[in-house]
Amino acid sequence: MIIYSALIFVTTLPSFSIKMAKGIRLNGKEEALWYSADSVYVMRMSEPYYGEEATYSAKVKALQDENNLYFLFKIEYDTIKPDTRLSGRPDWVTVYIDPLHSMIEAYWFSVSLANERNDGLITGDGERFDDTWDGVWESRVRVFQKGKNYLALVELKIPFKTLKFKKKITTWGVNFKVYYENIREEDWWVLPPENTGIKVSMFGLMKNVHPGESGIGLELYPVFLSKKVYSTYLGLNKYNLKAGLDMKYKKGAFSISSTLFPDFAEIESDPFTMTLGRTEIYYEEKRPFFLEGKEIFAPSMNYLNPAYVFYSRRIGKKITDVAGQVPLVFGIKATNKGEKAQLGVLGVLTGRLEGRYDTAHYTFWSALGARHTVFSNSEVGMVVAYRQDLENDSTFYAVSFDGTARKKRNSFSWQVILHKNDSGLPALALQVGGVQFIKRWYLVGFGGNIVSSRFDISPTGYTTLYRGEKGGALLLGKYKIGKPGSFLSSYNANISPIFHRDPEDPGISYGVRTNLSLNFRKPLMMGVYLNGAVDKEYTKDTLMQPYFAKFAGLYMWMRIKSSSLHFSTNWAYTWNYLRMYRGRSIYTTLGVHFPLFAKLGGKYTVKAWSEYRPDGGYRSTTFSGVAGLTYHFTPFMKVTIQNNHVIVHEAVLEPTFSRLSVYYSWEIKPKSRFYLVLNRLFVKNSSRWQSPEFVYAFKVRYLFLF
Repeated sequence: MIIYSALIFVTTLPSFSIKMAKGIRLNGKEEALWYSADSVYVMRMSEPYYGEEATYSAKVKALQDENNLYFLFKIEYDTIKPDTRLSGRPDWVTVYIDPLHSMIEAYWFSVSLANERNDGLITGDGERFDDTWDGVWESRVRVFQKGKNYLALVELKIPFKTLKFKKKITTWGVNFKVYYENIREEDWWVLPPENTGIKVSMFGLMKNVHPGESGIGLELYPVFLSKKVYSTYLGLNKYNLKAGLDMKYKKGAFSISSTLFPDFAEIESDPFTMTLGRTEIYYEEKRPFFLEGKEIFAPSMNYLNPAYVFYSRRIGKKITDVAGQVPLVFGIKATNKGEKAQLGVLGVLTGRLEGRYDTAHYTFWSALGARHTVFSNSEVGMVVAYRQDLENDSTFYAVSFDGTARKKRNSFSWQVILHKNDSGLPALALQVGGVQFIKRWYLVGFGGNIVSSRFDISPTGYTTLYRGEKGGALLLGKYKIGKPGSFLSSYNANISPIFHRDPEDPGISYGVRTNLSLNFRKPLMMGVYLNGAVDKEYTKDTLMQPYFAKFAGLYMWMRIKSSSLHFSTNWAYTWNYLRMYRGRSIYTTLGVHFPLFAKLGGKYTVKAWSEYRPDGGYRSTTFSGVAGLTYHFTPFMKVTIQNNHVIVHEAVLEPTFSRLSVYYSWEIKPKSRFYLVLNRLFVKNSSRWQSPEFVYAFKVRYLFLF
């Protein structure tokens, strides 16, 4: 058991003061007003040699005016020019900001030397990265030669109105990172601990911040969609014009957002996928309304697979007989964040959709999320999800209580879930887990769960827990970083004894899992991961006599100049939940990404599911390949041509499915985009290719600030 003290240890964190200035311009130049700004250096290496001094000098300066933060990175290279190709792998700079000084949550803003931008949100003191958060900010990059050496200047302008903050909090957490692709080096201002990644609780301090917001804080996102849809499956052949409106009001750390008649139909199709296991496929949320503040409605858990009582992809889903996607009529959400507490609430009304075999009724969905930070960077939280069918008055609700205690690299997490519908008794699930580092390199951990036989949160949520399951695991491991000059960058080895029991099993199942990972610096930058498991199990055909399920896996990645390759294969002998029998299976993936020219890059990924019959004979293999070419006109405008093809092998290879897509996107300004999509499905029937479905659409989403 991991014991955590309530004492808060005070340490001296590096800091600097930010100064007020006027007339700051983003022009890729170090103008005279920057000379008065405080400077810090990004000089401590995390990769490839932890703790060593950086190869290049990178200086960061910060200023502010009444409404914006400004950062300037000045990087001094040698005589080799850094990569600035849009199709290549250019260097990146990143700013991390914790405006509430929560010591647990932060924004990140990254800019490449090709002036590509990425941003996102860090939660759980660095345990989770969410790149779906989308902020309004600007950047400018200039790479030039000074004498024989190269110099890079990267400027960022981050409006206060894109951050959640409190005016009374004038000391913010901050950190800076620079990544150099050619030498595969990652440098920090405040170096995180080994084997942990970033830690928000260990950020440096930016003092004397005086945030302000101009305007009334209102954001309007009109959405216009023109779409031509043809589908023999749905009996459709129509042209639609549709408009919707997203609205958001924000002041400081409080925001309220709403959506009216949105079009949430996916114009970018998910690639074909399948599963042979009993776990439902998880799909990431992409819809802007649900992305706002979504971290408040999710549990905070490390070293466990948390159960989500609120899974927003349940709302507006496609009904089972492919009659279409359930329409969303209206949604509203309010969130508020403080230095220690967070609160969020939402409500959504979905409309009626009648299919041939399935019907979706008018339904009201709601969720409540609350989180509170304790003991510096630990936290507790609660999430409540509620669903009511307005036509037959059927209801369902689920409540999750969770928490994570953290101290340095150690953590302990727990989650309790209770749910009830209008026709059943309450059901309960509990899971706990944690990890403790012993001295520097060794660690121990544990995890376990107990789930009642009636547990099912699928009406509003998503989980990998199963009805009636009880189980646990221990963990013994070692992590080590290679010495400077060594060909080995790092390695990690662990072993886990496991035990579990399903409700129909006559006895306890037990086994062991093991993992080994090796990362190399030379002769190639690559990594190898090996894992295996042996588990005594009961299945539907072995309830009287258990068998030993087996699993073995290999994953490899490799970087050669600006190209990358990854390969994995997993062999298993266990229950096939797709076919409902026991047998062997092999799951294999192969992917490659390569630049062709300065603005043109390509990629290809193929997945293969191979199945065998119970007698050991070969049954079939299903291949799903995705090939794509992307041309970047600018960092903010690109077009992608993509083909997803499916081939099935039984006696012979037989192509069965092909989806051709063309995606054009233009970021007119931050958070304002224009899309053009051509999506056509081809299916092979009786040796003939037919096109039973296509979508042609263009969509405009434009941001107005008031």
